[in-house]
Amino acid sequence: MTHSLLEGLNPTQRAAVEHGPGPLLILAGAGSGKTRVLTHRVAYMIDAHDVDPGNILAVTFTNKAAQEMRERIVRLLTARPDGIQGVWVGTFHSVCARVLRIIADRFDYPRSFTIYDGDDTLQLIKRVMDGMSWSIGSVDAYGVRRRISDAKNQLLSPDEYAATHRGHVEEAIAEAYREYRRALRANRAFDFDDLLMETVVALRDDERLLAGYRRKFRHVLVDEYQDTNHAQYQLVRLLTAEHRSITVVGDDDQSIYGWRGADITNILSFEDDYPEATAVRLEQNYRSTQTILEAAHAVVVKNRERKAKKLWTDREGGDPLHVRAAADAGSEASWVGKTIRQLERDGYRANDVAVLYRTNAQSRALEEGMRRRGLPYVIVGGTRFYERLEIKDAIAYLRVLSNPEDDWSMTRVLRVPKRGVGPATLQLLEDVAAERGVPLSVAIGDPMTGLGVNAPTVEALRALADLLREFRARAAEEPAGVWVAEYFERAGLFAHYRASSDPRREERLENLHELVAGVQTFSGEHGEQGRDLGAFLEEVSLLTDIDQANLSGGVVTLMTLHNAKGLEFPIVFLTGCEEGLFPLARAIDSPREFEEERRLFYVGLTRAKDRVFLVYAYERYRWGQASAGGPSPFLLELPEQLIEWEEEPLSGWGGSYGRRASAHDGTGGAASAWETLAVDDVEAEVTAQDVSDLAPDYRPGERVQHNEFGAGTILGVNGAGRDLKVTVRFDRGGEKRLVARFARLEKEW
Repeated sequence: MTHSLLEGLNPTQRAAVEHGPGPLLILAGAGSGKTRVLTHRVAYMIDAHDVDPGNILAVTFTNKAAQEMRERIVRLLTARPDGIQGVWVGTFHSVCARVLRIIADRFDYPRSFTIYDGDDTLQLIKRVMDGMSWSIGSVDAYGVRRRISDAKNQLLSPDEYAATHRGHVEEAIAEAYREYRRALRANRAFDFDDLLMETVVALRDDERLLAGYRRKFRHVLVDEYQDTNHAQYQLVRLLTAEHRSITVVGDDDQSIYGWRGADITNILSFEDDYPEATAVRLEQNYRSTQTILEAAHAVVVKNRERKAKKLWTDREGGDPLHVRAAADAGSEASWVGKTIRQLERDGYRANDVAVLYRTNAQSRALEEGMRRRGLPYVIVGGTRFYERLEIKDAIAYLRVLSNPEDDWSMTRVLRVPKRGVGPATLQLLEDVAAERGVPLSVAIGDPMTGLGVNAPTVEALRALADLLREFRARAAEEPAGVWVAEYFERAGLFAHYRASSDPRREERLENLHELVAGVQTFSGEHGEQGRDLGAFLEEVSLLTDIDQANLSGGVVTLMTLHNAKGLEFPIVFLTGCEEGLFPLARAIDSPREFEEERRLFYVGLTRAKDRVFLVYAYERYRWGQASAGGPSPFLLELPEQLIEWEEEPLSGWGGSYGRRASAHDGTGGAASAWETLAVDDVEAEVTAQDVSDLAPDYRPGERVQHNEFGAGTILGVNGAGRDLKVTVRFDRGGEKRLVARFARLEKEW
């Protein structure tokens, strides 16, 4: 008799669910039901094979995906009285945070340590750089943060980084890394990268600890395996090296996070790491039309770093992909808005539509296009709720209750509302704290503080110290939802924003009340866990853009292609499909980066259920310069029979955008470039000297000056005349690809 958990699965899905405890690679194409397979496999292990739920670890990449996974498993096992009690389901970061809270004493940390988010880490790094009198103009705080993050993802300590990275700049980075690490430890805090690194290092260096977690996690399942970085890869290898009961689910064709450390070779080499592994390919797509799938495959199949597979669907046929050429970003946005209005008249709703773009900067023009047409929209990846000024203030107040040693958050508490604490007073408090060996939250009530501070400030600080002691005690006994509103009121947060002259005052107050509601909801849903304030703070610290996005309302969704991964919409617009933007200019000369850009294009196409619209602009302002683009090479790879073209006449140019050439290579893909622009009579009379003036002669190795980016060295030159493009590595601005006739580069003679 077929087990009930196998009903409704297609043959390959069933094979994956029924596979035994050995290593299993599930290559799950877009829309092939991977979450269904993963959750059914966990439920099947528990129900059909009596696997102890406490021996299962299932990890993924977003809190939203982890919550969905847990809820599905619970529904599948409703007949079991104990459900999935004991299963660890979460993101890599939340799982590691849970481990670190258990072993926190190894680091001399409290279990209530703080997790700093991206803004916290950036501000702390800026403070470290100020203390070092940072003088390396080519690397700013963002650059320092990125290099430290890369080091941690490679499991390199500051000393190990220094030993493997030579030169003046790298020595400074290593020292900044050391100071930043000291600052984190002084505040008893970890950043996101620490959660992974410190867990892996602890397991790697302690055989008894590792043996304990290997016994506990006898079955490990990993979702989105193609997105794992080195630290995540090592964590999985450490836990599964002996029992080898590992299931990984992923799609190498959707590996799009190389820029943040994801390594596609982790999934491509899985069968080398586990030679006895079984591979199952999920190729039946339940989302898109056959037309969309054929178009997407025609593009991604050109990548060399991939495993062979091809999606198919029962949804035969489908509308062709619609390609639109626009004059500029404004025309592009206007056409997108107009087309969405037409789609509404055809029966689609606003929330059926996603407008995707390669870079966040593109959203400005698209937002204006939405507003002009009166279309409601939401931007995923804008200012997130927990990154807003007033919310950061309130979270700091909660952090110092949970972790009294978090001096970084305490300095924020001291600033809002004003208590007479300026730089001199703050320095005095830090000196008292250092002399007494106590955190700032204790030093504010120390009698020594009163010796160098005026009476009103002393009174305000002592009142704050009393407030923190009172609510720290209450937090240990009562759910946070019971006292949080009173705490913020007595701390003066509500009064501070009520009295503010900020025109967004009402919005900020509303956000504070929304935070209170969020804490109360968390307490209500988590029962006894609601007493642990740290659980709430950990959850909000690890939220992603998608976790916080509300895509259920009647609004058009605007987001980057990276944020769109894992989502689906009936209608998808891919904007900015032009050379130099998608793919990015820096990827042109890097085969690996170019293939990742192609995978990103594939991800964009496969988000769509019914229809795809692709738009490119011939001219777009980027980096403060007007640059000519032309269609993306990925558009050239779309089969001619699957697309329809629409062109917009160029005002003032006397012509239109060139149509696609008809020549193809032997595999059926496009081989030729697009035809050149039609030009008017005036342009046709331009002399050779005029062309030279429009696009001067540049050579690799020459030094040039740019009005905005400063001095740089030419790395490469492509094209000729009006289409001449120059790649320059600027001394302070990094590498950029510019259209010569717009860039106005001056040679250094």
